[in-house]
Amino acid sequence: MVVKKVAVASDIYVWTNDDPDLEIVEPQMRVSINKNYLHYGRKDDRPPQKHTITITNHGDSPVAFKVQCSDNVNYFVNEKYGLIAGHVVRELPDIRGPNFFDLWVWRRPCTCTPQATGLYEQRTDVLQILIAPALSFSVPPATNFHHTKPYEVLRASLLYTGKGWEKKANIACLMRSWRHWNTWEREMKELKDKKAENSIFQ
Repeated sequence: MVVKKVAVASDIYVWTNDDPDLEIVEPQMRVSINKNYLHYGRKDDRPPQKHTITITNHGDSPVAFKVQCSDNVNYFVNEKYGLIAGHVVRELPDIRGPNFFDLWVWRRPCTCTPQATGLYEQRTDVLQILIAPALSFSVPPATNFHHTKPYEVLRASLLYTGKGWEKKANIACLMRSWRHWNTWEREMKELKDKKAENSIFQ
């Protein structure tokens, strides 16, 4: 999308594709998570089971994130909205903002959940992390998600076994064969398809 300055007024701008004076380029978002498979068992007493997902911003520009879950009753997180600095901000000595965020994902114990059904049944839920460009640190991150627009989406699978909780079985890992654990997989797919298309015509 491009912008052209109007000749009759120096302080008015219109959107155009014809001979623009200024081109606006959306910053590229390169964000990933280190775990996309979280395993939970049935636990009756406190403390609740917890897993940690690290959201890392590999790009130069800051990003905002929003966390959504298909089960908001049994699972809860430490932050629903947040900002993650990029490499440019992280390397400034006066700011030193980290380019990652540790998202804690808890599952409520059985004695603390209002739903008494399905505690002994296996169930899989989805945790979604929406990623959007953050143009300012002075604006609350929730404002980046007020309007409907296509966001980059990172997904993690939350597996509840319904069996008794064991510490050794409380696993969390990264399944690289699964989609949506990073924001550049679509870019890599487009490059792969383009190379395949070029090889056909050669």
